[in-house]
Amino acid sequence: MLNVDKSTVSRALNSKEGVNPEMKETILLMAHKYGYNGKRKRYRKSEEQAARNICFVASSDIDFNSDVSFFYPLILSTIQKEAANKGYQLTFNYAGNAVQEKMLFALIADKKTDGLILVGRIDIELITRLLNTGIPMVGLDVQQEINEIDNVLTDNIWGAKKAVEYLIQLGHRDIACTISEGLSFKQRFTGFRLALDERGITVNPNYLVKATSNKIGPEELRKLISSPKPPTAIFACNDPMARSAINFFLEQGLKVPQDISVLGFDDDAAASITAPPLSTVRVAREQMARLAFAALHRRIRGEALPPSQIISNVELIVRRSTDFPRN
Repeated sequence: MLNVDKSTVSRALNSKEGVNPEMKETILLMAHKYGYNGKRKRYRKSEEQAARNICFVASSDIDFNSDVSFFYPLILSTIQKEAANKGYQLTFNYAGNAVQEKMLFALIADKKTDGLILVGRIDIELITRLLNTGIPMVGLDVQQEINEIDNVLTDNIWGAKKAVEYLIQLGHRDIACTISEGLSFKQRFTGFRLALDERGITVNPNYLVKATSNKIGPEELRKLISSPKPPTAIFACNDPMARSAINFFLEQGLKVPQDISVLGFDDDAAASITAPPLSTVRVAREQMARLAFAALHRRIRGEALPPSQIISNVELIVRRSTDFPRN
C-alpha cells in the first residue's frame, strides 16, 4: 500500500533502527488503520520479558474530573493498586479519536504494554482491531455485546429485578422506567420487565422514559406526570437519572416519596446525600476493578481460558426516596 519494501515495514513495526521517523509514523498509522500486526503471533511474553505495564483505555465520554459519582475514578484507583501489588505500572489512554488510537497502537507495536483494560463505551470496530494485535485484554463495563474478550459487568438484570420487586412489594403497580443506549441500561430494563412479568403487571408504554446516560430531560418527565394516570414510582437506570427526576418533581411541587417514589442504580457518591437520600442498587465498583485486573493478569500469564462475562455483586439499598404509594 505504501510502496515500500517488507524489510522497512518490519523494522518500523518492530521499532528497529533504519527507518526515518516520518516513514515509521506513516507505516504505524497504516497498520493501525487496518489492524495489521505482521504475522499476528500471539502477543505474549514470559514474566522475565514483560514490560510490567498495563494500559487503562477509557472511552472518550468519561470525564474523570467531573465525575461526581466517583464511579470510574474509584475503578481506576483500585486497578492502579492491584497492578502495583503485582509489580505493574498503569498507564492511561483515551479511545475515541484518531490521535488517541494512534498512540495506543504505537504503544502496542513498540511492546511497551503487557495488556489492556478497556473501560466504558468502546467502539466495536476498535475492539476488533485490538483483537487483531493479539494483545491480552479484558473489558470492564464495556457497553458492547462481545464474546471474544472477558468483560466484567455488574449483575444488572438481577439488581434491577430486585429493585422493581421491592417497589411492587410496597404496593406500586404503575411503575415508570428509563430507557437508554448501552448494554448495562438494556440489561437493567430487562430486569424491570422480568419483575413486572412475574407479577402479571403489563408494561405501560407511556411509562417508558427516554434518558441520556446522566439525566432525564424535563420534557420527558413533564409528559410522564401529566398523563391521565401518572405513575406512583419510577425506576431510573442509574443515580444521575434518578436525581434529575427528583429535582424536576420537587420543582413541580411534587413530594418524593409521598407523591412519587424514585429508585436509582449504582449507589454513587452522591446517593446518600441526595434530598431525599436515594434508594438505589449498590454496585461493587472495587470488586469489579479487582476482577478485571485478575482476569487480565491470567491472560498475560498465558492461561488458556474461554472468554466470559464476569459478573460482580449488587445490593439493594433502601433510603427515603421510596415509600408506599399514597393510595
